[in-house]
Amino acid sequence: MKEAPKATPKLNRKDISFRFYRFMGESSREALSLGILMNTRGLVELIVLNIGLDLGVLSPALFAMLVIMALVTTMMASPLLLLLGYR
Repeated sequence: MKEAPKATPKLNRKDISFRFYRFMGESSREALSLGILMNTRGLVELIVLNIGLDLGVLSPALFAMLVIMALVTTMMASPLLLLLGYR
């Protein structure tokens, strides 16, 4: 017997914060900007990843992937905000 496909949407920080700020009355542009900024990880995530690696919770391969993801998403914030018209 086949299992029915699940229709549960995956929401990330950007989606949740966009919907929240739209609900609070912000414009779509402002809400999307705040969602983009919520998706940046930056220094805090790198510190947590280093602690996880030191404790042996993360393998070196997983650590490298997560560091790359943190750096890429943080670097994407500025170009995305420029596309929305922020200078």
